[in-house]
Amino acid sequence: MFVVVGEFQSQLESSYLDVTGHFSPGQLPSILSKLGAGVGFLPSIWPETYSYVLSEYYRHGLHPVVFDIGAQSERVKASGYGTVLPMHIDAPAINDALLKIKTDLAPRRPPTGLPDKDYVDACYGSLLLDIKVARSGSN
Repeated sequence: MFVVVGEFQSQLESSYLDVTGHFSPGQLPSILSKLGAGVGFLPSIWPETYSYVLSEYYRHGLHPVVFDIGAQSERVKASGYGTVLPMHIDAPAINDALLKIKTDLAPRRPPTGLPDKDYVDACYGSLLLDIKVARSGSN
């Protein structure tokens, strides 16, 4: 069974697909727990500079699956945890890849091993420092 957590604009009807609909961020832990979710697929086809959704996958212990583009791919590769799919993979191959993922469903900490509040700094601290230094030098 595949479950879309959130809204999904499609006419597709299948007994293998369920859509939760709109939710507030505070409801996400309960929804994921109730579903027994172990894998989070982020089918973004744009090279994002960061990914809030990917952060939520890690925060809630999901095995992230992303396409090989942008920050989402870079973050999964850097963490060593998750699956990166080629950009031009077809739907049956995506399905096969998702079904092959083995997860223990145990709660995980962010891949840095750090508490959530330190996670962004661990992933992007040096970049943020470089930006801060560059900005202070331009004044």
